[in-house]
Amino acid sequence: MPRSAYGLGVFELDPAVTGGPRLRGMAGSMYGSHLVVVGTPDGEQTIAVHTNTEAKGWELVFRAVEAQFGVPPVEGL
Repeated sequence: MPRSAYGLGVFELDPAVTGGPRLRGMAGSMYGSHLVVVGTPDGEQTIAVHTNTEAKGWELVFRAVEAQFGVPPVEGL
């Protein structure tokens, strides 16, 4: 995932990309399925996106995160 840190199966979006909020999550994909969960560290806000297609990019995830958390759109998507 671009513009993120990753370790132990969890990623953290760069606050420079989110406009300030610290967001953490996890993602996984296998044949015919893709799941991403993103939330605030305190658990007050969380969003899960599950599709019945394999990951072909991060556009859907970034648009969902933008809608839920009000982060600015990511350049290049």
